[in-house]
Amino acid sequence: MKAIVFQDEDFRSVEQMKAANLWPSEHLVYKPLIPYINRLNHELISGIEIGTGKGESSYHILEKCIKVSKIVTIDPYLPYDDWCGSILKNDQFKFEGVAKRNLQQFGDRVEMIKKKSDDVSDQLTDNDYDFIIVDGDHSSEQVYRDCKNYYSKLRAGGIFAIHDYNIMSVREGLTKWRDEAKVRIPLQMASKSLMFWYKA
Repeated sequence: MKAIVFQDEDFRSVEQMKAANLWPSEHLVYKPLIPYINRLNHELISGIEIGTGKGESSYHILEKCIKVSKIVTIDPYLPYDDWCGSILKNDQFKFEGVAKRNLQQFGDRVEMIKKKSDDVSDQLTDNDYDFIIVDGDHSSEQVYRDCKNYYSKLRAGGIFAIHDYNIMSVREGLTKWRDEAKVRIPLQMASKSLMFWYKA
């Protein structure tokens, strides 16, 4: 698979984007979730994001949702073949550095875990989180495992969101898990490729 070629601007921090009047980015796919997170009926809200990337989405949530007391972000920052091409080791190293710069200002409101999501789920408490966003490895097998491993972490009434639902492998992994787990709650579309539902 051909490597994705990134430009210098792909590694800009949020503060650099703000200075250039480019924030909030048009690529913030979780932006439509902000009102739903803010309406969650808890004094303090916590969430999990699988697939930290540059940390822009967690930054935006922490910036706009003052009730969010903690986001756990999970990303191994390893080279891998994504749906649109290969992401190389050096690029992942740069993305990790950008994420750290973006999220450091939020202190203990954010916890970055540099591991594969498969290796983290057992460390997190069931029924303890108000929203979970799955946006890591887009293979059908990994989407299936992320749903299977993390749905139990979500409280009843919490939001479970999947990004890149327009990609066939993501739809296949999600559908396989929902069928197996007998989840019948209809999907809601938050944006073109972001789907979610509230856990019963």
